[in-house]
Amino acid sequence: KAADWAIEAFAIVNKRYPDTTLRIVGGYQTGYKRELDERLSALGITERVTFTGSLPTHDDVINEVRKSTFAVLPLKIDLIAGTIREAMANGIPVVTTITPATPELNEKRKSIMLSEKGDFNGMANNMMELIENKTLAEQLQANAYETLKDRYDNETIAKQWHDSYFEVLEHM
Repeated sequence: KAADWAIEAFAIVNKRYPDTTLRIVGGYQTGYKRELDERLSALGITERVTFTGSLPTHDDVINEVRKSTFAVLPLKIDLIAGTIREAMANGIPVVTTITPATPELNEKRKSIMLSEKGDFNGMANNMMELIENKTLAEQLQANAYETLKDRYDNETIAKQWHDSYFEVLEHM
C-alpha cells in the first residue's frame, strides 16, 4: 500500500526499539524498490527491513502476515483496504491512516490504530503503543473480530442485500 510511509514510521520506532524489524510483504516494481532501498540506507535501517517480494499464493501471504506482532498498513488512496480486513480477521492488530472510511472501523469499539496521512510520528506512536501495551494489542484483536463480525459476516451482508432489495421494490 504505502511502504514508503511504513518505512518512515518504522525508522522512528527503531530508534527507540532497535531490535524491531519490519517485513514488507508482497510484490513491488523494481524502480520503487530501488527508491525504498535508498531511503532505508539513508535512514540506516537497511538491516532491519526485509522484503518478501511476490509470494506464490494468497495463503503464503496470509501465513507470512500471521508471523507479525502487528500490521502497518498505511493508506494513501483506499477507503478500507482488503489487507486491513485480512489482518483483522487473522488477529493481527492494525496500524493505518485515516481515510474517509477507516474511522468507521472504530465506531462501536476501538478496533484499529489510526493516524493522519503522512503523520509518521503519529503512526510510530501507535506502533510503539502496541509494543509497550500488550493489553491494548489483545483488546484490538478482540474488538477487530467483533467489528468484522458486525460489518462483514455473511448473515449481515445477506440482511443488507435483503433490505436493499425490498427498499428498491418499495420505490418502484
